[in-house]
Amino acid sequence: MNRLKTILVFSIIAIVFTVLFLSVDRWKAEIIGGGDSWGYYCYLPATFIHGDLDSLHRTIENRREYHPGWGRSDNSIGTTIAYEVTPGTFVNKYTYGVALFLLPAFLIAHALALIGGLPADGHSPVYIICASISGFVYVFLGLILMYRILRRYVSSTASHFTVLSIGLGSLIFYLGLQRPIMSHNILFALYPALVLLSLNYREAPSLLKGFFIGCLVGAISIIRPVEIIVVLIPLLVGFQSFKLSSIKEHLFFHLNNWPKLVAAVLGGFIMCVPQLLYWKYTSGSWLYYSYHGEGFDFLDPQIIDGLFGAANGLFPYSPIIILSIFGFYCLFKQKNPLALGIVIVCILHTYITYCWWATNYFGAMGARPMSQLFPLLAIAMAYVFHWLLKKNVLTKILALIFLLGSIAHMSMLIYQEHKGIIYPAYSNYAHYWRMLGKTEADYLDFATYDTNRNQPSPDKLKLVKSLVLNDFNQVDSSILYVDTVNNIQGVIVPPKSTQKELAQVFSVGEQNIQKGQYIYVRARAMKQQVSHDLFQTTYFGVCWHNGAKTYGENTIRVDTKLEENVTHFWGGQNNYWKDVYFYSPVDYRVQDDHKLIVFFWNATDQPIFVDELQIDIYEEK
Repeated sequence: MNRLKTILVFSIIAIVFTVLFLSVDRWKAEIIGGGDSWGYYCYLPATFIHGDLDSLHRTIENRREYHPGWGRSDNSIGTTIAYEVTPGTFVNKYTYGVALFLLPAFLIAHALALIGGLPADGHSPVYIICASISGFVYVFLGLILMYRILRRYVSSTASHFTVLSIGLGSLIFYLGLQRPIMSHNILFALYPALVLLSLNYREAPSLLKGFFIGCLVGAISIIRPVEIIVVLIPLLVGFQSFKLSSIKEHLFFHLNNWPKLVAAVLGGFIMCVPQLLYWKYTSGSWLYYSYHGEGFDFLDPQIIDGLFGAANGLFPYSPIIILSIFGFYCLFKQKNPLALGIVIVCILHTYITYCWWATNYFGAMGARPMSQLFPLLAIAMAYVFHWLLKKNVLTKILALIFLLGSIAHMSMLIYQEHKGIIYPAYSNYAHYWRMLGKTEADYLDFATYDTNRNQPSPDKLKLVKSLVLNDFNQVDSSILYVDTVNNIQGVIVPPKSTQKELAQVFSVGEQNIQKGQYIYVRARAMKQQVSHDLFQTTYFGVCWHNGAKTYGENTIRVDTKLEENVTHFWGGQNNYWKDVYFYSPVDYRVQDDHKLIVFFWNATDQPIFVDELQIDIYEEK
């Protein structure tokens, strides 16, 4: 019966992945769309097809055939994933580890291309499909290996709950489905493989097991060098306490098996040799730091934001992982042989992850590097499910709620991201909470994102007074830019503004502006060429000035709102007049002698036309 349940669990995961893989087709852009996935992958076509591993110029030109608009001016070959070390010689930013594990899929794709008469160039659709499928295969393999570990310690039902929670209710579901060629999917399989082999080695040491443990540690490290800390897993398996007798026993176990340790070091070194040779071949040095301008700040870890922040925080996007934290206690209480290794690796990994310069880790649904810890965290999580499922009916219902809630939450997030109505890497809690459970977004949802303030419903507010309604039919002496050449309605906010333009200033005391009220600002705007870049846009904003400094600035992005119906983050239509507006709460620090400033600021290289500026004061009914 348990076997049938296990088959059913993994069949459900496989079916869900397959159906969504075919319908939510973000993976189609994985290689030709650029970014990390192409950086990992390009070793393969550069080595086996184009023969330009040291320059990548032919590989890049071939990729451009499938993505003609792609290209950057960072260097002479127009890419951000390689750096020129000598004229014509480039070093790939990424290590070769992912390419090694994508090699089987690449060879299958190449054979299919040759047999089927398809373009055998490394970038045609058959290569993308095979590489993307392999990403899911590694996730699926990781779940199988994880299940085998869990069955050593908890019931089959608790193991099933854990596998479903991780497989369909966590970040790894998103990565396997939407970003299948990323390193994290492969690491998700290698971590439990290392755990299983380490357990088997502890029970019956051998040279072969030691060698393959070294190979796994080397493979994990060459995929992401900071993952070298996984060496602590095999070294600490079986360590039960800090008593002197236990420490001696553990130490002598490894000393008595020193030949196996040598075999492990050899296995790890063999995995690193190709990378060392590549660096020597391209850069002239055996070791080369390829992440130019990127690095760690170990004195300023952003752990709280990384775990709990709305911008790709671990727990907001994979809340089921919180169960693992409670499960750490169970690991030690049950004297699990992996307990110390899991806790130390998780702590070190979390610290290192959130010392990186960009702790929001773009292109995911939560911090990507945390996903490879999930097989370790799953062991702790399984103990919690095991405890809940063996208690009363109420705790069993609670366990089911955790499981179904995690799956529903991640499924909704994937749907929302696919529709373009959430942007996890740069989100904030005002928008996060507002969008929970929504399948569509409206104008005020996006204004909430821009302002990081929940926009009130207009029907719950009442007008207190109007401050301005300016149609600019009469040229105000304070308005410096009026279009008299093209005869287009409205005033012009010039490109690349260095100061607040069209600024309207009001005295707080004179206008009797009170805390608890809202400043409502509206204007009609149009651009002949809108910007779809969320960080290079025109801003419409409100701020306060106390005589010495400006504070409490609150803005919306204008360019993406200039279309009939704003339905996703990257909207905007050229030559389209549209009302842009938002509500800004009166800052809690405001005093009667302070000033209210309403302004435009244009960060783009195109002017924007503004008309019918309106400023009102509202309060709740």
